[in-house]
Amino acid sequence: KLRQLQYRSYVYELTLYHYNYELLPLRRFETQLSRKTHGYITRLVSDDPFKSFTVPEGDEIPPYCYEVAFFPNAFQNRGCALGFRVPGSMLGSRGDQSKGKIDWLCFDRTVQEHIEKWVAEVPVDKEGLGVLGSKIRLFEAVATLDKAPLVKKGTVQGHKEHREWYMALERAKYPIVKLKLTWKNKGRDWLNDIDAQKQAEMDKNRKEGEEMDEDEEGDVD
Repeated sequence: KLRQLQYRSYVYELTLYHYNYELLPLRRFETQLSRKTHGYITRLVSDDPFKSFTVPEGDEIPPYCYEVAFFPNAFQNRGCALGFRVPGSMLGSRGDQSKGKIDWLCFDRTVQEHIEKWVAEVPVDKEGLGVLGSKIRLFEAVATLDKAPLVKKGTVQGHKEHREWYMALERAKYPIVKLKLTWKNKGRDWLNDIDAQKQAEMDKNRKEGEEMDEDEEGDVD
């Protein structure tokens, strides 16, 4: 189990990024992470506490982007975490459009040096993304969040947004995996079932025919 530092002990600033999911969808990005190269451990999911926050004018998240928080030294083993805010509108028709979630990618080491280098090619020539085939950074640093100093000894306050990010990671859990049962070889099984029904009908007719022959033989004196 990943052991998160207590908030009173967490004195590190968070770096906020915009992640361009149009260049590389988050699930595909996750599949390119490895334990050996990046120290990738697992993915966790939490609620999004910022869904009710008022966004100041000029701080809107650009199109094709997720807001991401980088947590250095997030765990007791000095690992780190990346939290991606996925809005409710991105969860599909079955998702609650008003809620959204945060996907947390957890690592056993820092990945900040990788964040600055991760790039992807523009897949389609869309306005606002760039020239087709050009390489663009996936993460664009936009802000930092400091933890506010203690008001007095023994109290833990902290910048509200800094604390909300921290508490969201604390509530994060392993995602529920939905299993979809599929009927493989459906056509073959259907044909086998038809053959079995035909065989059963033939056996029934043959048995009835044998019984009729026995009755006829019994009537002959």
